[in-house]
Amino acid sequence: MSEIPVTPAIEAIQLVNRGTELKGKGRIREALSAFESALVLSPANPLVLTARAETLLSLGNLEKAMEDYEAACAGLAERGFPTADCLVALAEILVRLKSWRRASDLLLLACRDLERLAQGSDEGEAFLLDDFLFTADYALGLARRIRALVRAFPRNDAHGCKPVLRTVQSLLGR
Repeated sequence: MSEIPVTPAIEAIQLVNRGTELKGKGRIREALSAFESALVLSPANPLVLTARAETLLSLGNLEKAMEDYEAACAGLAERGFPTADCLVALAEILVRLKSWRRASDLLLLACRDLERLAQGSDEGEAFLLDDFLFTADYALGLARRIRALVRAFPRNDAHGCKPVLRTVQSLLGR
């Protein structure tokens, strides 16, 4: 039997797994190094970009984390995959930076993506979208995250969030 060759994409995923393990052990700098090595092998891979963004965020590098999340969102959108998770992560950074208007715009986009995911699914059911398996619990979890984030907005900057809250309340059935 011949061995299956390890492609750069497979090696990149192995490095992401290693980086995730290191990050879980608190070895953040080593994890970042693993994610950066993975990006050399698979430069536009949304999974790798998201993993590095999360690590950069934990190190306090908000600007670079935003760049990675933006690139991951673009990569997911190009492939037809949902971008809600990346959009919410970006909005969370923007809230930390007090960029309320841009955060609410991203949250509205995330809500539209969630509506697309939630159409025709019951809570707890799994459903396929573009060959990707999702559960309604995933959409509900993101909707709850969005609602909590909107509640962090100062009252005078929350006016742009009304459509976001309406969508989230609809998704949550409240």
